[in-house]
Amino acid sequence: MCVMPEVRKDCKERMTGCHRDAIDRVLEKMHAHDPSADLDDIKDVFWTEFKAFQDETHPFDKKNRWNTRDVQLGRSHVWHEKYSEPHTKYLGWFGMRWGGKYTGIGNCERAWGHLKHLKNGKRKHLSARAVEMQSIIYTTARINEARIRELEFENHVSGDASRMWSDDDINFDLQLENFGVDTTVLRSVSRNRIYKCWFEEWEKVAVKKNDPVQESKLLQKYKDLIFYDPDTRVNFTIHPGNMEYQRGRSGGWMAIGIPPDGYGLDEEPFQVGEMLIDMIADTQQADNITMVRMEEE
Repeated sequence: MCVMPEVRKDCKERMTGCHRDAIDRVLEKMHAHDPSADLDDIKDVFWTEFKAFQDETHPFDKKNRWNTRDVQLGRSHVWHEKYSEPHTKYLGWFGMRWGGKYTGIGNCERAWGHLKHLKNGKRKHLSARAVEMQSIIYTTARINEARIRELEFENHVSGDASRMWSDDDINFDLQLENFGVDTTVLRSVSRNRIYKCWFEEWEKVAVKKNDPVQESKLLQKYKDLIFYDPDTRVNFTIHPGNMEYQRGRSGGWMAIGIPPDGYGLDEEPFQVGEMLIDMIADTQQADNITMVRMEEE
């Protein structure tokens, strides 16, 4: 399916029956999701179109199409989208997918992670249709957020130098070592974190607002904290990137507790409030987290 002339020539000279059998198996796998597909017709039409593709006969007899930049650069999927897909029944469809970027298993892993985020707790019985619709919306939103962050970062780097810290800012120390100042300490990144063990006033408002800004503010306080759940008798870790909002009079933002591996438990939502704060306060946290009681403020 490659459009580069040297590859097409080599394929035409060395292609044998075993290669065609292998392509038949690929066609079968690509249509395995569709039980109504007529595989015999698909294969027959594909090989007819493939012969025309190899011999540059109709609809591949336009010489200008074989002299494009896509051919020179080997962008086969782009070429098939332009010149195969509109004029063929199966070959163009196959060529675009064959020549497209190989994404590996990463997309599958991310999709599964998003599915687990959607189907948790009381949402385990969502229908397949609802899961498909919600996962598309959720995944698209996460991708767009990542692109926006990337664009903002690029603009900061390429734009006004005063808008973001650079290596020059980190290395600039005003020759303080000449005055007895330990500049190594100044350059080190502080990772200490203070957790206030009480339900703050701003939280009482934020926990009831179904707003991503309020979710982000709550996550800044609660993410990655550990608490002991007396019902299951295990330590849960609060999800660092997401919360769940439950509607109703007693609803609000729920922290998603991640159980330790090997216990056979699912992620579970916990109401953000006094009870969760008390469980966090009674549990040993990481060394960089300082627990502050109200009387110690």
